[in-house]
This record gives sequence, C-alpha cells and structure tokens, in this order.
Amino acid sequence: MDSIFLGKTKNLLNSQETVKGHDIGCVLTNRLIEYLVLASMGYTNVEISKILCVTQSTVKKSFEDIFKKIRAVNKAHMVDIAWTHGILNNEIKYRLVNKYNIQGPKRYKKKFCE
Repeated sequence: MDSIFLGKTKNLLNSQETVKGHDIGCVLTNRLIEYLVLASMGYTNVEISKILCVTQSTVKKSFEDIFKKIRAVNKAHMVDIAWTHGILNNEIKYRLVNKYNIQGPKRYKKKFCE
C-alpha cells in the first residue's frame, strides 16, 4: 500500500528527509514544511522571518518555490492543498511548535477576549 510520505513523519523535523504528496507529485524539504506550518498557523512573512532567522526575501522566495511545487495560487490555497494531500498534519505542526517554542500569532487574542 502506498504511503503519502517518503520519510517517516515521526522524524520529519529532526532529519534531512523529504515529504512527497503522491496525489500532487511534489517533493518538499523539511525547511519548506516549516514555512508551510507557520503559514498555516497564521504567521505573516515578517513573523516567519523572525522565527526562522532569515530575511523577508528568503521567506517570499520559499513561498514562491512551494507555490510552484504544489501548484498553489496563494497562501490559503497552499495550506489547503498541504492539509488535503497529507503534506501537513497535526504531529508535524506539534513538533514545529515545540522546536521553536511558539504559541501562535498574538495579534487576535486581545480583540476577542475583550
């Protein structure tokens, strides 16, 4: 039975493995998966650049690479494709949150708590 992943999900963020979505025929590196997870959590390019310690132009270029590989039109479409085709899952998201010790964007919390 074919698996959606080439590598093991458990070790995904701790190794140099890649993930392949069979339905869409693309291969994404761990670093691109990190960009996907942070985008799925609602982070902006500026916030992602600070978390990953890269420039904003690197973030933009990485998203362009992901768009081409998975044939997405924008970030929302990219995240939808990634979840639908099994490129992202909750275990990968949990590992990234622990790796960078992040909680999610804080810009919305105050607005809804008042």
